[in-house]
This record gives sequence, structure tokens and C-alpha cells, in this order.
Amino acid sequence: MISLPIRPNPIPEGWTPPIITPQAVDIATSTTPLASTLLKGKKQNSVGARVAALSLFDCGFEMDKITLRTGVSLSSVYKVRKKALERGWNVGENVETWHVDDAPRSGRPQITDKVKKRIIEVVCKNSTTRG
Repeated sequence: MISLPIRPNPIPEGWTPPIITPQAVDIATSTTPLASTLLKGKKQNSVGARVAALSLFDCGFEMDKITLRTGVSLSSVYKVRKKALERGWNVGENVETWHVDDAPRSGRPQITDKVKKRIIEVVCKNSTTRG
């Protein structure tokens, strides 16, 4: 007889599965893609598609149905889930947009109000008195 090691239960104590609403079933079983997936050549999914995909994934729907409906790939769902967990989302809770929203991009710093006022001041001066 082979004895297998007993693994601890991966489900946290007190966790209850999310309630699957009829709307969630309609979304998961529909073959009509979300509007965000109709654009060709898209480089990233919309926030709404990410929220829908993570919610369906959390409810236990099959990945092929999630991808068909939302356009979010399997690897993207796992990345979005990791991001949401890092931002305070807990499994079984509602997914908020700020859980899966894009982080601010780095780039050219914004011009301060002080600098804007100075530019307007200089431009509005008489051209003969500009220095």
C-alpha cells in the first residue's frame, strides 16, 4: 500500500465561495464578446474586461469561457489577480476598478502652476519690454 502525504487544505478557514448570480452565468456562457474585445490590434485589455475576467475566475468559471467572453488571456488573468491581491483585494470579495487599474505612467513631469503663470506673464508682456 502506498501512503501519500496529507496536504493542508488550501482553502482558508472561514472562506465561503462567492455567490454566483444569474448575470454572472449569462456573462460566462455568452458567446458574444465584450465591446472591448472587438478592437483588433489592442495591446491591453480595458479595466472593465479585467474586472469581469477576475470576477468570473473567482467564481470558478472555465478559462476558455472567460477568455471568449472578456478577451483576457489566461496569463493576463493571473497577472491581474496578483496585482489585485497586492492592492488589497481578498478572494471572494467584489473586485473594484482600483484593484486592477493601470498604475500611473512615468514620463515628462507636469508643469507647475507657478511656471504656467510665469509663462503667461512673459508672453502677455509688450514685445518691446520682454527680456
